Amino acid sequence: MRCFLRYSVLILVTTSIFSYGQRHDDSSSEQEVVTTMRAIRAAAAAVDKEGWDRLVAANCSFVEPSGFISLRAAHEPRRPELEAHPVDSKVELRELAVHTYGDTAVLTYRENQSVTIGAKTSNSATRYTETYKRFGESWQMIFSAETPIPLPVLITLDSMLYDDYVGEYQLAPQLIGTIYRDGDKLMLVGTGWKQPYELLPIASDTFIVKGMEQNEISFIRDEKGKVTQQRSKYAGQEQAVAKKVK
Repeated sequence: MRCFLRYSVLILVTTSIFSYGQRHDDSSSEQEVVTTMRAIRAAAAAVDKEGWDRLVAANCSFVEPSGFISLRAAHEPRRPELEAHPVDSKVELRELAVHTYGDTAVLTYRENQSVTIGAKTSNSATRYTETYKRFGESWQMIFSAETPIPLPVLITLDSMLYDDYVGEYQLAPQLIGTIYRDGDKLMLVGTGWKQPYELLPIASDTFIVKGMEQNEISFIRDEKGKVTQQRSKYAGQEQAVAKKVK
C-alpha cells in the first residue's frame, strides 16, 4: 500500500491518513502494543503513577530529543505547576506502525502537538520509537526515543491568488483531485475521499497538506502564467504530475 501511494498525489495523501486499525486489524499482538502505548499516555495525562508504573518497565531507558539518555524517574507522572495563563494542548497521533519479534515489539509513530498559552499557539511534531516486551499476558515499554521533526515555515499569501489553483486535476482516468476555496482556505479533496484537507503555503505556488508536512504540492504555470499542472512530492522526492482538466 505504501509503495503505491508514492506514485499519486491523491493516494499519497490517503496513505498519511490511513489508520492503524485498518493496517493491523489481523494481529492481536500489534493491537495490544498500541493499546499499551495509549494507556501509558492516558496514565501520564491523569497523573496515575500506579497505572504508569505497571506499563513502564523499571529499567526503561529514554532518549531525549537532545540525544541524552534520561532515567525513568524523570518521566514519571507528576502534577504540573500552576500556569499564569490557561493552557490548551491538543495531541494527534499518526503513522503508527508495529513490528513484532516474538515477545518483543517495536512501535513507531508521529505526534503532532498544538499548545495554546494565552493568545499564543505553538505547533510541534515528534517521531517516537518505542520497544515493548511481553511479560506473561501483558506488555511493558522498555525503551523510548524522541526525535523532533522540523516543521516547514509557513508564509502568508494573498488568498485571491487561490483562485488560480481552483479546478480539477487528473492523475488517472478515475482519479481526480479537486482544489477549491473555503473562504480564505485552500482545500483538496480526491476521488472517494470522505473529507477534504487544507493546503498551507510554504512558497509561491507551493503548499503542504495540513498535518502531513511530508506531502508537498506545487502548482505549475505555463508561459502565460496560467496554472496547468499539479506536482506532488513526498519527503522531498517527486512522485506524480496531474494535469489540470477543468
